[in-house]
Amino acid sequence: MPKPIPIHGFRGETAMCGTAFLVAKGGATWLVTCAHNISKVDDTPPDAAYFEDGRISVVGTAISIPMFDDNGKRFSVVLNEQYGRLVDAIAVKLKPIEAEALANFGAFSFDEIVSPAQGDAVTTYGFPGMKAVLINASSFEAEIAEVSGVNFKVTKPSEQGYSGGPVTSLSGLVGIATGDVGPQGAMVNALAVRLDMLKGSLFQ
Repeated sequence: MPKPIPIHGFRGETAMCGTAFLVAKGGATWLVTCAHNISKVDDTPPDAAYFEDGRISVVGTAISIPMFDDNGKRFSVVLNEQYGRLVDAIAVKLKPIEAEALANFGAFSFDEIVSPAQGDAVTTYGFPGMKAVLINASSFEAEIAEVSGVNFKVTKPSEQGYSGGPVTSLSGLVGIATGDVGPQGAMVNALAVRLDMLKGSLFQ
């Protein structure tokens, strides 16, 4: 079972604590997390300026992965055409040296990505409560309450720090944890992005 990766997402010098994970396909590896962990806005506009000075640092290591290099943009995002904002997911294609440095975390295979279904039992992994210092990973179990468009809800709320973490079912990898929904101060459901609907765009 691949492990969640503790990250600080930076836009400039402003950091956000979150989670990431690896997906591998045909010899290539991507680091996957939430777009908002770098853009610092809940609904990211389709504007490269929200990522231009962005980078992802792996907490507890010297690994820092910029969103751009000399060859240009290193990441893939997906536009939600209904709302004119990005789906809250980003995949950064790793260089071989970066993939090797993160190999101990393990990677989900592209072929492990499956569709979510209402009633499925799922587990979400991440680093709730993490700040500057590395903490142990946590997880919580719930069921899928609703599947709608590119998202699905689960029957429990999460906590800050789970954002970007993998959501798995008994069948495979179903999504990326993105946040919570419900009344302010009394969230009801955790929200996740469906990877089965994004995989054709994110991993290429």
